[in-house]
Amino acid sequence: MPTPAATDRRGEAHLWLLLEEALADARAAHASGTRGDVDEVLRRFDGVVNALSDVGAVARPLARHIADELEVALTVRGIVEGRSFLWRDPPALQPEDRPVRQRGDGWLEAMIEQQLDVVVDVTPATHIGERVIANLTPQVRALRAVGSLKSSRRLEDLAATLAAAGYAPPPAAGARGEVDKGWLSFLEARPRPLTGEDRPAAAKAITYELGHVDRGAVTLTELAWSTDLLRVELTAPTYVARKRWTASAFDDSGQLHLGQPALDGGGNTGALVFDLRPGLRDTVRTLSLRVTHEATRLDEQVSL
Repeated sequence: MPTPAATDRRGEAHLWLLLEEALADARAAHASGTRGDVDEVLRRFDGVVNALSDVGAVARPLARHIADELEVALTVRGIVEGRSFLWRDPPALQPEDRPVRQRGDGWLEAMIEQQLDVVVDVTPATHIGERVIANLTPQVRALRAVGSLKSSRRLEDLAATLAAAGYAPPPAAGARGEVDKGWLSFLEARPRPLTGEDRPAAAKAITYELGHVDRGAVTLTELAWSTDLLRVELTAPTYVARKRWTASAFDDSGQLHLGQPALDGGGNTGALVFDLRPGLRDTVRTLSLRVTHEATRLDEQVSL
């Protein structure tokens, strides 16, 4: 009779170890009287919780339970105040609740792209890039620890790109990162922030299946654009449409287009709307569209 495969619990183990580190960091910050640093510890821990859950390295209910454990520990010690808490046993997970660990490369690219869409609105001289790298480093370390990432090379590429655009100090001698031309094109273009008044000047209705997420089809339904805005509309299964989705596009002129997570189109249609920037030039004829949901990334070449 074959021996059952051992359950991969590296994600859970990493979170418990990180909880001990976070508790020590929060206590040190509290002792120095810096409340903002305590909140930063919680945000970074929460980022690792989401990263490991998104790639299927740990079940999301269990990951959230461990995050709650950190808040309970900080509340009991008087490090955070005004938080109500109720200690609970770890959730009992059924076999169908146990996720399958996936590669985290697409997830990391999407996270970097989301950060770049924020960075571009800040004056380069502030060196905000250092904070971006500091926020992503624990997540990359966690994904490497559970085997979802083979290396931290893309994080090193990000550091080199941010330095080239003036958002971070020059990399240390011997750093392996290389400037990413797409990321640099976005930062150097410095597209203006989009507002609720932005409207596309042209549109193209499309019915094209990009792929599947959680056994449901994801379909591109429309592209619309102006010189400042690129709007991408999709439909996805309603049971996943309300979760976190991101999109980006790279056009045939060499320009990268980025934005924040999708806006729910409303109702029960599973519609997703992405507003990306900058918009499109008249000469653009094709787009490389990338849509990401948790660790799943769908890539497709689209003609206008």
